Amino acid sequence: MPERFALALEYRDRAAYGFFGCPRRFQPTAWPWGPLPDRSLCDRKAYRSLPLEKFFDGIGMLISRSDWSEDATYVVFKTGDNFWSHSHLDQGAFTIYKGGPLAIDSGFYGTTYGTDHHLNYSYQTIAHNVITVTDPEDTARLPGKNDKPPRPIANDGGQRRVGSGWGRPAPIDLKQWQSRYTTYHTGRIARYFAGDGLVVAVAELTPAYSNEYCGQGNPLDRTCRVARYWRTFIYDRAEDVVVVYDDVTAVRPEFIKRSLIHSIGRPLMKPGGFVIETPPNPKLHRKGGRLEVEVLFPREAYLNPLGGRGFEFWVDGKNYDEGGKVWKMVRKMRVPRPEPGKWRVEVVPPQAKLRDRFLMVLKPSLRGESNPTRVVPLEERDWVGCRLLGGARTLRLKFPRDRDGVVVGFESGRRIDLTVEATK
Repeated sequence: MPERFALALEYRDRAAYGFFGCPRRFQPTAWPWGPLPDRSLCDRKAYRSLPLEKFFDGIGMLISRSDWSEDATYVVFKTGDNFWSHSHLDQGAFTIYKGGPLAIDSGFYGTTYGTDHHLNYSYQTIAHNVITVTDPEDTARLPGKNDKPPRPIANDGGQRRVGSGWGRPAPIDLKQWQSRYTTYHTGRIARYFAGDGLVVAVAELTPAYSNEYCGQGNPLDRTCRVARYWRTFIYDRAEDVVVVYDDVTAVRPEFIKRSLIHSIGRPLMKPGGFVIETPPNPKLHRKGGRLEVEVLFPREAYLNPLGGRGFEFWVDGKNYDEGGKVWKMVRKMRVPRPEPGKWRVEVVPPQAKLRDRFLMVLKPSLRGESNPTRVVPLEERDWVGCRLLGGARTLRLKFPRDRDGVVVGFESGRRIDLTVEATK
């Protein structure tokens, strides 16, 4: 019996109680002596009254879905502070699900905590859908314990390393966490909007990569690579489209920026973008899904698909699959098995610059179908953007050069300014 029934009883939550069906009348709701079911809470349709989005401001996470049907699109985006250990270095990352997992959170928690796969891949930024900025000199090793030699750590170009195992004591209470705020402050959602069929988050990501301790030669705070990074995440529920805009300034122009999108299956590359598909799976009640990704900026970006056998968890010249142990463990696990992913696409600017702006439009649909929204890139001297031409409406999105966020324009001429003043 799922323990969620006991929790739903505690809070008298009809939606949680009846979402997957109600428990039997005299069966305990939690092992072994949980409270007995309450038939008065059994409402199989209560969840339909719940909102379609939720912003958890404490941890900086938003979730949104297109509707409450089995065919719904489900998106997650996060940017917030680190509260120690087990959290991954994934501020600014997002996932997309429709008919199955499409843009995924890759990697596997096994084989055990602290293994090479965990420490060098799944825990690091490289395993998530966000941007990496690589300094070739970011090679500081993790000091060894108990007279063991220093441990090499893959240079993934990702975020500062916070958590157990890095030689820095954990905070024992809120006061100590606050006293070390520079370490634990890894980002914030500076502007959040939900309305008009839109969900928008404007996120500051700079502190996830750089703080006052960077460049001091330790593997935790790493080298100083990112001078400034903001990401704007938009979900247009009316057209079922995700838009991701990044404004990234590196410390040095030669530090390579890579915007990452992870998938389970091999992406199909096409001019200016790619397509990700996931097959149907009746056992998991999946119809199969499709994600079309259009890369609008940088113009003429290099799209590099990386993965497949021997390259599933490739970082810094090595595949961190524990000599095949990761896949052996996955195969031994019962359905539903973990889905660590095997592929990613790296979107790389065509030339080295200090500042780059990335703009991608991601269009989910069920497998065998396609999202009909047309996308037109726009560019003026002071902004870049796009026009989304859908069946329900047309939107004009403008991302200013001198501010962070987006200005949304509707066909009627109405505008929603969701920008914040640029910070240094």
